[in-house]
Amino acid sequence: GETQSALALRAEDGKELWQVRLGPHVNESMAPVSTPVVEGGRVFVLGTDCSLRALATATGERVWQVDLKQRFGSSLRRGCETSPFAENGRIVLQPGGPDDHRVVALDARNGDLIWSAKGVERANYSSPVAAEIAGVRQVVVHHVTATPPQRSGLTGFRLEDGAMLWSRTFEA
Repeated sequence: GETQSALALRAEDGKELWQVRLGPHVNESMAPVSTPVVEGGRVFVLGTDCSLRALATATGERVWQVDLKQRFGSSLRRGCETSPFAENGRIVLQPGGPDDHRVVALDARNGDLIWSAKGVERANYSSPVAAEIAGVRQVVVHHVTATPPQRSGLTGFRLEDGAMLWSRTFEA
């Protein structure tokens, strides 16, 4: 359809509990691809308009909203195709912005920025994942090189503060 919505279904029988209209699709050829995540009584939803919304899981009421384009310089395609993940009260996503906004961690309670990281290359059409590597809890993201020939790789950031720990670009 022409409108994006978030909805909650009851696990026992699939009955709709609530539905919230998020607004029109920004680009008719681009459907939402982000997967919502639940943390601390809230569901976090990213629409094609590049707005991350925190909704109350019980009612769907909006708690807070962050425009990734305005706040982090996200591009319409790459910045809106990430799925956030939640851990330790943080919502981590790859908004794909320039400068120091390739990967960000937001406070799940209010959307405030906890940390922001540049990375070594630009964001790709991917979502960050959490992993424990060498005893350190990390955020691992996929990236692509900005200059031809285009190659891809992975970068690890410390979950606690966003410090880049390692990066590896793979040869084709």
